[in-house]
Amino acid sequence: MRRLLLFFAILPLVSACDSQTEEDVPVVIEDLVVGTGPVLKAEDALMVSFVGKLEDGTVFQVSDDTDPFAFTLGVGNVIDGWDEGLVGMQVGGTRRLTIPPSKAFGDSGVCNDSGCPVPRNATVVFDITVIRRLDTPYVVDELTGTGAEARDGLLVTFTYIGSLPNGAVFASSQWTGMPSQMVIGQGVYIPGLEQGLVGMRAGGLRRIVIPPHLAYGESGYGGIPPWSVLRFTVNLHSVAN
Repeated sequence: MRRLLLFFAILPLVSACDSQTEEDVPVVIEDLVVGTGPVLKAEDALMVSFVGKLEDGTVFQVSDDTDPFAFTLGVGNVIDGWDEGLVGMQVGGTRRLTIPPSKAFGDSGVCNDSGCPVPRNATVVFDITVIRRLDTPYVVDELTGTGAEARDGLLVTFTYIGSLPNGAVFASSQWTGMPSQMVIGQGVYIPGLEQGLVGMRAGGLRRIVIPPHLAYGESGYGGIPPWSVLRFTVNLHSVAN
């Protein structure tokens, strides 16, 4: 899954020039389920599940229901057909997008050592369910700790791995060989990480998904591209006054 999602991140930069004659072919939109939540607009961070198929119905990718895909809409994080076709959808809905090659994977297709699950110049069909808009950090406790609870003003000691939606790691405690510390609420780390630690108990393991406006926003930072949704996996070792 992660390998193909990497193509989502890079192919919008080349797809339009791969198939110039098809640039104006629209994405065909069909609402299978109309949501009841907020209406989506460009620069919204989303969490979605999806199935990707070829026109003949062959499935080439299914998202992981236990780890939904998160990205920012309308800023080139994903293929052009997603950016075009999801604007105006409501959270909770399911939409089918039939996407021409120029707004999908173009002349390149998607190939790996086993072949090309998406052939060159293929029209693709995605059924996409918008699970939530990421207005705040999304947290999942992989392991609930039994120690003290992290709150504003307390000193926490933790180790972590930070990654992008395509799985690329941009930061890790393993690189320094030592845990990190901060007093929650003092603004030492990005707001989304501090907010995501609140309520976690020492000894626990938590996954935190952070929208760009609580991370590095439209500017990015170092190897983190602009508008990136960030994912942290955090082991909380201790909480102290």
